[in-house]
Amino acid sequence: MTDKNSKIKKKQLQEPNLGRTKTTKEEIMSIGTKLIYAIIFLIILEVLFLGTMILLSKPSQNKFNQTDNYSENFTLNYSDGNGLFDDKNAIYLGNVNAPIKIVVFSDFQCPFCNSYYSDVEKLIIRNYVSLNKVVIYYKDFPLDFHDKALQSAKAARCANEQGEFWQMHNLLYDRSSEWIIVVPRAADNIFKKYAGLLNLDINKFSNCYDNNQTLQKIENDLIYGQSIGIKGTPTIEIYFDKNKQIVVKKAIDNQIYYNSPQAYNAIETRIEGNYYIVRISGLQSYFLFKEIIESAG
Repeated sequence: MTDKNSKIKKKQLQEPNLGRTKTTKEEIMSIGTKLIYAIIFLIILEVLFLGTMILLSKPSQNKFNQTDNYSENFTLNYSDGNGLFDDKNAIYLGNVNAPIKIVVFSDFQCPFCNSYYSDVEKLIIRNYVSLNKVVIYYKDFPLDFHDKALQSAKAARCANEQGEFWQMHNLLYDRSSEWIIVVPRAADNIFKKYAGLLNLDINKFSNCYDNNQTLQKIENDLIYGQSIGIKGTPTIEIYFDKNKQIVVKKAIDNQIYYNSPQAYNAIETRIEGNYYIVRISGLQSYFLFKEIIESAG
């Protein structure tokens, strides 16, 4: 009896262990199946994400998405009889009757200006200039510690003499790594090569460039900027009708408080004539510009 009872007890002790082993195998199989489904799900999500990114990055038929050609339909010189904009040498992009005017003080050798061009200006052009809501005016502000700032400004101005300022503007920023690292004399040749890429009359361009024919215009921009307190680049001034002061100021305060506290010391405002002017110094996010521009309706 003792042996029989011992065998029964032994069997009872073994059966639970067998049961646990079977459950463990099922759990492993279940976990493995779940992992396979999870991997398949992640693969599907990644495919959908990549497909969406490809669609979003596909060039639009809107010419403003083509940054090399977005200015081809705009005249570059304009005088509207309103002080700053009453300048026959003013370089601008957009509809001169746009309700908002943006004046950009920039230096082609300035890395922050390059970032403003690629991360902010292109979006402003696409979303507002193309819809006749904003016109952009360009002002040269070459910094004296940039050894090729004046040369690159001359290159853009001489391209402007043949109606290709914005195309040269884009080339100088897009290919800045080619000329920023070389000595000034080598940069001269690179800028002339760019003129060739833009199908400019090389003789006219070289004559303009080598003889400093646009130097006075560049210096006029620099002197003007200094006279209104511009100290560095990029500096952007946004001109609104002064009747928009309350809504624009509210947008600035909200944007600084909720999203861009770092811009607190970068923004100044003033009233001149019929304009409420917002000055933004240094590189700031596109969303700051977006909120300020859209606040004016």
